[in-house]
Amino acid sequence: MPSIPTIEELGVADWVPPERQTEIPKGSRFDRLLERDEEKKKEEYTLLNGILFFTFIVPSLAAKLIGGRMSTFHSFVFVWIHEAGHGFWGLVASIIGLPRWFGAVAGTGNELLFSIVPALLFFRGKESYAAGCVLMMCAGMSIQYAGWYMQSAQHPRGIGVGGLPVTSSTHDWTIVLGYFGFLGDAFSIGMTFAAAGHAIAVIFLIASTMGFLPSLYGWTPKKLSNITAPAASIALFYFLYIGTRQIELVIALLLSIPLASRLTEKRKEINTKQTLN
Repeated sequence: MPSIPTIEELGVADWVPPERQTEIPKGSRFDRLLERDEEKKKEEYTLLNGILFFTFIVPSLAAKLIGGRMSTFHSFVFVWIHEAGHGFWGLVASIIGLPRWFGAVAGTGNELLFSIVPALLFFRGKESYAAGCVLMMCAGMSIQYAGWYMQSAQHPRGIGVGGLPVTSSTHDWTIVLGYFGFLGDAFSIGMTFAAAGHAIAVIFLIASTMGFLPSLYGWTPKKLSNITAPAASIALFYFLYIGTRQIELVIALLLSIPLASRLTEKRKEINTKQTLN
């Protein structure tokens, strides 16, 4: 725990009058207050990580173990964020004269806004890496769900929120892909998005677990890649085992690069030591 530096340690003795140059002794009350504040912050971060972990990760793992969709609980929560996005951003689009596709894509956009932006904020501090990984898992699930939804854009079917039938005039991705001229490729585009979202969700589910559980015993990763790279490596073997699409393997490989780099450096250090000996 760092102590409050003295005037001399700061190198500003010439700037401060002699009568103000009072040294604060090591282990003083100020140091104890700093330590107490640091402990309180750790407890708060552990609580934050724990709430998100048990709210999203545990249900996702439970659903996977019983053979269900990993994103089942996520859908119950994020459907309201999705519909709120249609309502709010659709209204904004109509007021300022944006095309209809903006309001259609706003549902998924709002889901990503509510997951990726907080995740990036959490990634700024190593104590909240696990919380950020949980939200990135949610972002992956949102992308995966959007991919599933895209696949039916060319031939809309089913019942939407509120019990209304899904038609070509109400299907989000029929509107979006039709506007940009990609409606004929809706199924293949949807497959790609669903696979990419699945990869992101699985990798960050593993990363959040690797970040949260050790934190209960006082371990904090120095860098985000210390948990995401090993998680991506584990996910890579999982994807190979279940036989997934290439996009999932590529994402896992890319996120595994920092681990491969560290292993290569470690190997070089070992070889250097052996050569010197």
